[in-house]
Amino acid sequence: MNLIRIDINNSELTYGVPDSGGTETVYYLGQSFTGIVEEYNNDILIAEMQYDNSYSSGRIARYWNNGQLKGKSFEKHNRFYGSTKFWD
Repeated sequence: MNLIRIDINNSELTYGVPDSGGTETVYYLGQSFTGIVEEYNNDILIAEMQYDNSYSSGRIARYWNNGQLKGKSFEKHNRFYGSTKFWD
């Protein structure tokens, strides 16, 4: 399955009212968002967050500026589940 990838600074990406757990939902072009939000620092990918129907659901990855994986975790409906790993 190919998911749409959107830059976190895209003006069409908006955040909704926090859910009951205090986490914001994500919308793109006014619609519930399913895909991956990417964050860059000076054109270097530093984070990827996966969303399903506006909720963070799936892999969350952080990267060092050299492209190496810094950490990863998983979420389902805006809640962490499973293990979280970080690397030096």
